[in-house]
Amino acid sequence: MIKFFCFAVLTALAGCNRDPQYYFEEGNRQASAGRFEEAIANYNQAVILKRGFPEVLTSRGLVYEKMGDRQKAVLDYKKAIDAAPSYMPAYNNLAAIYLEEGTYQEAYKYLTSAIQLDPEYIYARLNRGILFYHKGDCAAAVPDLSRVIAKDASMGLALYYRGLCYRKMRNLTGELGDFSALLALDKKSATAWFETGRSKLSFGDYAGAAEDLQKAVQLKAGVYGYHYALARALAKLGNYNGALATADKTLELKNDYAPAYALKGDIFARMKNKAGAVEQYLKAAELAPENASFYRALAASLEQKRPQPAPKKHKGGRNSRSR
Repeated sequence: MIKFFCFAVLTALAGCNRDPQYYFEEGNRQASAGRFEEAIANYNQAVILKRGFPEVLTSRGLVYEKMGDRQKAVLDYKKAIDAAPSYMPAYNNLAAIYLEEGTYQEAYKYLTSAIQLDPEYIYARLNRGILFYHKGDCAAAVPDLSRVIAKDASMGLALYYRGLCYRKMRNLTGELGDFSALLALDKKSATAWFETGRSKLSFGDYAGAAEDLQKAVQLKAGVYGYHYALARALAKLGNYNGALATADKTLELKNDYAPAYALKGDIFARMKNKAGAVEQYLKAAELAPENASFYRALAASLEQKRPQPAPKKHKGGRNSRSR
């Protein structure tokens, strides 16, 4: 989600430090430096001198957010909207609060109001697309996100969420295209390498997936999901020792992650280590009760059956008699 400080163009103040613009710019400078109390004091002074100053109210609201006071932030954003109903950043920032809180109906209301006032305001479309994604409505999310990308192809968040939507919609080509575009924007993004790697896994490009996921791990080694995905790719390539080592790294980072134990079970099964596989499947079942029956079934399928004794044969044939 994108939010805004409202930085004004510098104007000549003729040395008058009682101009509200002066206090606005001072507040912005202090907010950018993390001096939030000083920023609030300057914004307060600007509002005293110019009531209903939407840029100041919006910037003060964002500072309140950074200070953890969302209630005051909401009040400031609403004041800005009341003072200037066409001032888009206030709608966007207010909706972003509701979106982060999961209050989707309120978020939708303000984002849609902004879009109705200005259909080309891409930040409201971006946040509304993200809202639709979180609601599980990718059919509604994709048009908003696509409009953002058409207007600004460098909007990484739009590419990211549209890629996630395409993944949910089983549009593998669209998914890989968006994540590849995201990666082209930032080669140092561990998230972008991870998502392209996951997409290549879905495509069956296991070598490409392993390469991309390895880069994600190198950039951000503390994410268990990155290691797990890499372990899956290595297992698909038949690099079982590497896959096991990477799965173990996953479990070092998150020791109760059932899918990693299940993956180790799959790998041991492929290596013909039935006892090891059964042990891993049962551990996964213990950690994930909701999937326990599935994991136990995998374990049961590998347990050796006791050999049945062969039927005894009688001497003399079936109809022999003793004499």
